Amino acid sequence: MKNLKRISIALVGLISVVSLATVSNMYLGGEFDTPAPPQAVTTPVPAPAVTQDPTVGAYMQELGLDYSQLNLIYGVNPAIPAGEASYTYPNTIYLTDRITGNEIYTALSHEYIHYVQNVTDKVAAESFYPYMDELMNSNKWLYDRMSDYRTNKLCTENCLRLQAEVQAVACTELPDTRLRADFAAFCRKHLPNRSNLL
Repeated sequence: MKNLKRISIALVGLISVVSLATVSNMYLGGEFDTPAPPQAVTTPVPAPAVTQDPTVGAYMQELGLDYSQLNLIYGVNPAIPAGEASYTYPNTIYLTDRITGNEIYTALSHEYIHYVQNVTDKVAAESFYPYMDELMNSNKWLYDRMSDYRTNKLCTENCLRLQAEVQAVACTELPDTRLRADFAAFCRKHLPNRSNLL
């Protein structure tokens, strides 16, 4: 009787091992094994190549701006042939020889703010747009400066929003004392040598 019990236990153990091996085989290379999907080879995506005119790059460096991801073109923007300096989404700034002297720094800083608004700090820039309306309406010089934008003379179908233009002008042409403290800090963050423009 004792031997029969031992044989039964041994048989149950053997059946369990065989069943487990069969099930394992089914899922680990047997008939129910599903081939793993092919693994995609991932390679790092390189940063987009940029074209940088050395003259414009030197101006940007003097301004203390991060221009590593910007195309810097010394020439006319085909989309805005009359412009002296312009920004084209997502990462191109044009500068023409129609602008000289210290105006170069103001113009490049202005266009850099448009790059900030569209690419590098869009949420923060847009958070100040309501203040841009308030600032323009409370500052006669700025209000007059924006007349062509307010009357849509300079706007086309793809015109920048008025607030974006006010923001670029305010950051590059108004001193901190004329700006709300948090907005002045935003301007200094993106234009570290801003005080040299004024």
